[in-house]
Amino acid sequence: MRIERAKRELAQSKRLISEITGIAGFDRPMRMCEAFRRKLGVTPRE
Repeated sequence: MRIERAKRELAQSKRLISEITGIAGFDRPMRMCEAFRRKLGVTPRE
């Protein structure tokens, strides 16, 4: 659910990744990046 929320925010908003990290429920941007790589095979920027 957190990754889906982050994906929506990344696609639909102009917020910074650091802001989206908190909105999506991750404690740090690096944790979100790791989750994206593990589940989707890409980083949030990609």
